[in-house]
Amino acid sequence: MTSVAASRITPTPMLENLDDSTLYDVFFESGTMLGGYLQSLMDSAEASNDDDAYRRWFAESLELNRHRMNTKHSDREEQIRLKREWDDRRRYLKTLL
Repeated sequence: MTSVAASRITPTPMLENLDDSTLYDVFFESGTMLGGYLQSLMDSAEASNDDDAYRRWFAESLELNRHRMNTKHSDREEQIRLKREWDDRRRYLKTLL
């Protein structure tokens, strides 16, 4: 028997099964979401005058954007790898806010 909570869960399609355009959109949006968390951490560091933390979050944000802009639309493996990495990183950063 399926629990009520389990029946509300909608399965997420496997990234490998998405068409190229959808995969790229999902990949890019994952970077946008992570970037939002990094911006929140930069704002927090700035508010507390923590220059070291600000520089660390800013450097990570630059690296994120570098990866995002340099990943080719045709490189599905890299998009999937980075999306999963960024989702894990975002879940961790959420615990810091």
